[in-house]
Amino acid sequence: MSVMKASARKPFQEATVEHVLGRLRDRHGSRRFLVADEVGLGKTLVAQGVIEGLCRRKREPLRVFYMCSSLAIAAQNKRRLLEIIADETQRKQADVERDRLDLLPSVEVSGEPPFFLYSLTPHTTAGDGTGRVDERVVIGKALQEISATLGRKRAFLETLRQPAGEKTWKARWDEIEIQDRGVLKHFRDRVCEEIGRRPGAWEQTIAEEVERRLEEDTRATVEALRRAMTLAVLDALCPDVVILDEFQRFFEMLPPPERDEGEESDGEGSRTAHDVMRAVLGMQRPRNERPAVLMLSATPYRLFARTRDGQQHHTEFFLLMRFLYDDDREDKALRDLFARYRDHLMRDEPGSTAVFGVKSEIEERLLRVMCRTERSRLAGDRLPAPISARREIRLEADDVRVYRHLDDSAEGVEFGVEPYWSSIPFPLQAMDQRYALRARAKVAPLRAGERHLRLDFRVIQRYGAQRYPHPRLRGLLEQLPGDVLCLPWLPPSRAWWPLGGPFARMPAGACSKALVFSRFRAIPRILSAVLSYEAERAAFGEETARRQPYDYFARTRAGAQREDITGQAPRRRLGRGRLALKRQPAPSFGLSARGRHGENRRTLLLFLPAPALAALADPLTFDRSGVEALTCERAVALVRARLRDMLGEASDAEPRPRGRLWRWVATIEGRARSAEAFRDALEGWAQAVVKAHPGAAQTCRELRDEMARPLAPEDHPTDAELNELADLALLGPGNVLLRAVRRVFGEALDPEERWTRLLGVSLLSLRTYLDAPEWHRFLRARDERRSRGGHAERVRRAVWDGNLEAVLDEYLAVLQGLGTTQPDAAREAGALEDLERALSLRDASVAIHRLSRGGEPRRMRCHAAVPLGLSPADVEDASGAFRGDTLRIAFNSPFRPMTLVTTSIGQEGLDFHLYCRNVVHWDLPSNAIDLEQRDGRILRYGSLAVRQSLKERLVELPSDRSPWHSLAARVAREESGGGLEPWWSVPDATISRTVFVPSFSAQFEQLAHLEADLAFYRLTLGQSDQEHLVRVLERRIDTVGEGVARREMRAWLQEAAVNLCPFDRGASPGRPSRGAHR
Repeated sequence: MSVMKASARKPFQEATVEHVLGRLRDRHGSRRFLVADEVGLGKTLVAQGVIEGLCRRKREPLRVFYMCSSLAIAAQNKRRLLEIIADETQRKQADVERDRLDLLPSVEVSGEPPFFLYSLTPHTTAGDGTGRVDERVVIGKALQEISATLGRKRAFLETLRQPAGEKTWKARWDEIEIQDRGVLKHFRDRVCEEIGRRPGAWEQTIAEEVERRLEEDTRATVEALRRAMTLAVLDALCPDVVILDEFQRFFEMLPPPERDEGEESDGEGSRTAHDVMRAVLGMQRPRNERPAVLMLSATPYRLFARTRDGQQHHTEFFLLMRFLYDDDREDKALRDLFARYRDHLMRDEPGSTAVFGVKSEIEERLLRVMCRTERSRLAGDRLPAPISARREIRLEADDVRVYRHLDDSAEGVEFGVEPYWSSIPFPLQAMDQRYALRARAKVAPLRAGERHLRLDFRVIQRYGAQRYPHPRLRGLLEQLPGDVLCLPWLPPSRAWWPLGGPFARMPAGACSKALVFSRFRAIPRILSAVLSYEAERAAFGEETARRQPYDYFARTRAGAQREDITGQAPRRRLGRGRLALKRQPAPSFGLSARGRHGENRRTLLLFLPAPALAALADPLTFDRSGVEALTCERAVALVRARLRDMLGEASDAEPRPRGRLWRWVATIEGRARSAEAFRDALEGWAQAVVKAHPGAAQTCRELRDEMARPLAPEDHPTDAELNELADLALLGPGNVLLRAVRRVFGEALDPEERWTRLLGVSLLSLRTYLDAPEWHRFLRARDERRSRGGHAERVRRAVWDGNLEAVLDEYLAVLQGLGTTQPDAAREAGALEDLERALSLRDASVAIHRLSRGGEPRRMRCHAAVPLGLSPADVEDASGAFRGDTLRIAFNSPFRPMTLVTTSIGQEGLDFHLYCRNVVHWDLPSNAIDLEQRDGRILRYGSLAVRQSLKERLVELPSDRSPWHSLAARVAREESGGGLEPWWSVPDATISRTVFVPSFSAQFEQLAHLEADLAFYRLTLGQSDQEHLVRVLERRIDTVGEGVARREMRAWLQEAAVNLCPFDRGASPGRPSRGAHR
């Protein structure tokens, strides 16, 4: 077995791994353990280490069940768990690509990897319903195998097929086969159990009973058969490790320690879930034969409950303890200890040591089943606190008029409209019929002079200045102006040369994306639409006042009929004296089979990752001696000199045919030592894409053939051609991307495989990304040089002005893993896949309702800002990128979107830290833990805040590697806090916590309470009335006054907090213990 070393884990993570392994190997323990580390501290890396440690003691492959309720979280973490397998072939074998247990008989599991990873979702594994068509096909084939009678019949298959169509059923039936025949015996026994027959029942009896039940109650019978198959798989496949990630989302599915015969059930669905989870956890087997259970969650129970929440924390905490200990005696002992602990905190004088003895007893008992590492424990006073930016916003008369209109429209609705009005801009247009207010409202007519209170589609069509009668929205637009939202990428943390053009005009502190958390589902929809509109208006809006305006609704490509605001065919004029609207710019970077020959070649050269040409223009190898700041003109001149030395130079007076740049690029690549491998890469990629992209394939083959043509000895490029070549070598996006990949990953991938992957990323994804209509206008309007070379020249200038090479270098280094410098083919392939997916995000649209009665909603685009968590029915997205994990990947890139708007669904488990240090609390959460969870989305390893703080240490740029590799080597000697610093925490790596607070609002007081709760909630672990205890402790601090006594009281309380960090207790081998408390 080949497993990667755990060198990527930091000392505090290794301490946790060793502690967990010790508990899971304890024969007298429950073999259930919870890692409750604070958000962003790498619980998945701990799971990696646990799997690796368990693999060492097992000769055959370990069977690992990874269960997570969110497919997005599962996709994010599955790749990380598999990274510890060094061999790529074994890594592929280890990934069992089925997300439901009853589908596992249809997959062939083979090979000898260190472990097999089964990634499952609990609600589909133990859910009700008839399942997917593939599940019913597997059940149908299995039934025919266990009963020859059913094998001769087809009628029961017709019942199983519903509601799938006949063609779909036949296609799946022909494709799916039972691969694991060992499960069939168990399936037969489980089917007999479900139909009430003994295990050895005759085949005829089984067939008759199954057919009868299918005819009487199809749904219930299919559910029973799915359950039978799921349990049969578990009978045949006993997992060695079960990882329950973010399990608090499905904790109710975990079975209680014992099932009383007389206990009430929540119904058949609850029984099914408990039965399946009992089988997953091996509860029917002796304890020493059960799988190890590793639970991961930063919020495994309600960490802090206010008085109005009742006993939620207390109840959830002790329910979880019962499950972890699997022993009711521990439950009573813990309750007694926490009662004594509370008394000491409330009554003891500062400096008393009695509380520390009780605290140690609590720690000793809890560390048998759980641990929790927190930044504040590791970093102490060096931990930077989030900066709470309270942006005071003012109510205007129009805001009140919107309230009056909403209230008039809601006449007869039995609940108040104030929460909707204060939170949702254009509430009646943003809400859909799922809101009771929207469904019951009778929209009142707007009064005279109040038409501007609505989102006006006629204004939007002309890219006019829309008025926004909502104070929070006005505040957000001041913080995120259109010029920032319309940037094609964020500038790097450390620029390699001065930023220029639109990148240089960014407001101070704006080099960050924004993560917006809201309460209502309507917020992501309306904010994404409005912010994306303002991004487009930054590009197209300037034409409104001067020339013929562009048409917001004319996004279709050339040749398609434009839609005007009425939905009819476009008219010549929109009114007296008003010009007709212009269609948005057509694409410039064509690679069509029907496109012009010269255009295809120019586009290919611009985006071609040409190995030899790219190597000639590496800007980090330029001699900067005597130069204060490298300029684009000087860099081009240096590349031009290298090209002249290679190719010579002809007189400009001699006549030359046009289009010779193609010839010179082919000549440079054809002469290089890599020529044969590069030709093979061009041909291989062309074969792979010829059906979907025939124009791109044909143009690549033309370049391949051109590389083989000899060049006449007397032929040399002219001065103008040398300048074009130098410009292309230095600023062509394809060459920039190739240099960044080579610099970060070295020679990880085989060169031919790397070039093939890069051809796809650059020629398909990057090309179309940079061809968006708004960037045609945005880059042109902000082109200070007034270039005449069209969009291609302006893109090349933006590559320099925006430091795109530094941007890609930083992005790829982050995806590789900051601090990791060894070549890794899997990480390079994964990084390029993430880049491709990020660039593939296309325009989506959401429905915004008309305020007037009747008429279909209008669809508005989302790209600069996008919603997370809306259903597929809410977002129209032809590319499918808004499903799955693509939104997270795109937001974690320097490219679009610049803003992500989400509800509480984005609060747990997902990472959004790579290019965001600004959390916007559109609506404040009701609980301090939710505030901490939101901050935790961007307080993670290698975050943007950390990188921007470390940039000052990158004084000189190395010429032979990525600057981030150079920085990693330097700061590796400065690690502290168990490895927390510097990649998690640097003293000035603060994040911004933005809250929009109206004047005289109660939100000032609410935010103050939330922040106070954050300071004390750790002292309320296991307590029944946490808020009361917090207020008592606050009063104790207030009564001691200021100065030394206050500091002593705070220090005593801080030391009295329960500490479950293994690193603090010396769990790391070879390191002296730091003690239970200091």
